[in-house]
Amino acid sequence: MKKYLLTVIMMISAIFCLHAETIDASYRVSFGILGEIGKARAHLERAGDRYTIEVSGEATGLAKSLSRNRTETQVSQGHIKA
Repeated sequence: MKKYLLTVIMMISAIFCLHAETIDASYRVSFGILGEIGKARAHLERAGDRYTIEVSGEATGLAKSLSRNRTETQVSQGHIKA
């Protein structure tokens, strides 16, 4: 019974140590008298020494018309060395 209880406690502790840190940010890009020309959203997720960053952007206003409604998404994944 003690062995079973110890195993359960260790598993619960491991779950709490593996939580991921998440950061979300939104940006608006403007250029002089043209006003807003784009929007971007960034999402960072970090778990231990691993990370994933996803950035999505879209043209707005005059830039949207000139770029034919351009959108882009970039993803970066890796690990952090201390």
